[in-house]
Amino acid sequence: MFYNEYHQHLHIHNPKTGGKSLMFSISKNQKGWKRDYPMHIKLNNIENVYIELFNKVKNYTKTVTVRNPWDHAVSYYYHALSKERFFKENFFSIKGFNNMNENKKTNLDLSFSSFIENGYHKYIQNHFLENSKNLKFDLVFKYEEYGKILSFFEENYNTLIDKNFNHHSRNKIQTVNNIEVVDDYRKLYNTETIDKVEVLSQEIIKKYNYTFE
Repeated sequence: MFYNEYHQHLHIHNPKTGGKSLMFSISKNQKGWKRDYPMHIKLNNIENVYIELFNKVKNYTKTVTVRNPWDHAVSYYYHALSKERFFKENFFSIKGFNNMNENKKTNLDLSFSSFIENGYHKYIQNHFLENSKNLKFDLVFKYEEYGKILSFFEENYNTLIDKNFNHHSRNKIQTVNNIEVVDDYRKLYNTETIDKVEVLSQEIIKKYNYTFE
């Protein structure tokens, strides 16, 4: 999450939708953009937990970004496999994971199918896209139209944005067991995993007209 008091804008950072890149791109040439609350905060959290922030941003323009769920799931899979994160968090929802040594963890079933079957339900986008009782999104961006997102901030807040900045690059991820990272998310899927993601994210798929292709 980041916000700007002068521009009265709040953007919720839905994980794996380019939020860090967006934040750094916008703030590089314009001061005032703040990130002094938890990164992945939801509107409901703001209203019910961070009362001071709620009173500040309740009349702000509020935005969030959504991503094709099948692509989002693959992005989260690689995120889960990165060496810097894998050993710290039980992304695959494996029983007893925290008590295992690193060698045993790397010998688990770390396939994409295993992640979708056991872990991905914890990371779906639904909750980040929900309005709270008194806070509602004014605009939902699409990750697939990232250039339009940057143009929105550039044109509405009179700032020059570095449109080539990318905080995360899939090809730079160092995965455990040297699992291959592919650019085309569709290559990881079979019929079963396609259907599973569809069930988990059916609301988003229907509302934002996403398809597997």
